[in-house]
Amino acid sequence: MKTITKFEAIDGTEFNKEQDCVDYEKLIERVNNIMNVLPNISEYPNPAFCFQSGSGFLQHDKVKLRDAQVKILKLCKEYITNEWIEESINNNVHPSYVEKVLDDTDDYRIFPLMRAWWRFMRIDKLSREWGHPYYASHPEKGEQRLINN
Repeated sequence: MKTITKFEAIDGTEFNKEQDCVDYEKLIERVNNIMNVLPNISEYPNPAFCFQSGSGFLQHDKVKLRDAQVKILKLCKEYITNEWIEESINNNVHPSYVEKVLDDTDDYRIFPLMRAWWRFMRIDKLSREWGHPYYASHPEKGEQRLINN
């Protein structure tokens, strides 16, 4: 039998190398610092409200939202080289292009970026965040109820 050592990041992700875990936690911190300008979904735990099924939306400030998107995209560029990321910074392509790039990158170390981008995928043209990307594309199908003030 052989003893092995693993390192667990603050989100539960396990690493074989300590430095990989440290780098990953630094990325989590950088992502969280960018995303903290957006309302925290966990602050709205009303059990009668089912966010994922289109029962309302979170309204974002358009300027803060765009600033957070651009910062996340610039952070993505540190890990991924792809023209769609730059095109997204310039607001020339649909956010789903970046999602595709992130999904196709077989690198678990960028999961914090993927998690952040998933939130952007749920935001419609009026800066409303829905519980699922479907409602961002079809906001008329969701309940037109503001859940944050």
